[in-house]
Parts: sequence; C-alpha cells; structure tokens
Amino acid sequence: MNRENGDRTMMQVLASYKEKKPSVFLHVCCAPCASASVERIHPLCNLTLIFFNPNIMPFEEYDRRKKELIRFVKENPQYEDVEIVDLDYSNEDFIEKVVKGRESDPEKGPRCLLCYDYRMRRVALFAKDNGADLFATTLTISPHKSTDDINVVGRKIEKEVNMRYLPTDFKRKKGYERSLELSTEFKLYRQSYCGCKGVK
Repeated sequence: MNRENGDRTMMQVLASYKEKKPSVFLHVCCAPCASASVERIHPLCNLTLIFFNPNIMPFEEYDRRKKELIRFVKENPQYEDVEIVDLDYSNEDFIEKVVKGRESDPEKGPRCLLCYDYRMRRVALFAKDNGADLFATTLTISPHKSTDDINVVGRKIEKEVNMRYLPTDFKRKKGYERSLELSTEFKLYRQSYCGCKGVK
C-alpha cells in the first residue's frame, strides 16, 4: 500500500480553489511547529491560527507556548493578515475524556489518537461555525507523530462534522529542519514534551 504524500495532497486541494484563496483554520500546537508550517501554507490561503491545546500541562506551560506563538507572528510583518484565536483551555474536560484510564499510554499510543481527535474536532467545529473552507493542523510537522494517523483522524472528523479537512505533511520538504532554523533565528522557546507531562 502506497503512503499518501500529504504535502502533495495539500497543494492539490489548495490549488483547486480557482476564484479565490481558500480560508484555512490551522490548529497550532506551539510556535516552533507553527513557524515552518505557516511559512509553507500562508502564501496559498487566507490563514487563521487556532490555539487549542488543553493537553498542555501545567497552565503556565500552556500560556508560555501561546505567548511565543503570538510573538512569532507579530515579529513577522508578512503575517500581519494572520489572526490568532485562542479557544478554551478546558483541561479538566480533556483529562476526563482523553487521559482518564490511559495515564500510562506510550507516545503514539491510543491516548495520542484521542488527543488528536479532541483538539482537531474542536477546531473543525469552530471553522464550520465561522465559515472557513478548510481546517488543518501543524501536528504533522513533528517527527514524534505519525502523519498518517493524524490525517486519518482529520478525515474521520471531516465526515462526522461535515467540515472539509486539509491533509498535510509539514515534515516534507525538510519542514522540521526548517522549524529548527526558524526557532534559532527567532529564539523561540522549544518545549521538551508534547503536553501530558506528569499526568496523575
């Protein structure tokens, strides 16, 4: 079975909007992952960044990552048209629906799939309510996450909520390496864990 080239699919979908650039609501987990992902997609769409990450614990860590994202966008004049929306933290609901009973799951285990679904579904519903053409996520840039798994979750959500998902693979074309370069250039805070650290 041939693996999908998510970057090629992304480019094809965006190019299919002939009359105008599509509006994309892009779920963003942190500034480093956003840096190269936004650089790649911004010229091709009207972009809104959605910061929805109730998986990040503690709240101080969540707030630090959000502020770094805001700083990165503000320090790049080419992104002056990019809006950042911060959705609810909802950490207690996240723990109840995603973490409870799965505290010992490993990275890329069942809890991660539920986490992707929880965050991306909220972004999809917000995108639908606000008239976006597409929703997507920067999660595919991480070398610690399965792009295939993320895109499967995105397409499942697309069918269930009737909001078009934009498959991506921001790791392609040395996206992760580019994120490291931009992180160095802008002195971005790079966290040492995804989010569910120290879950009790």
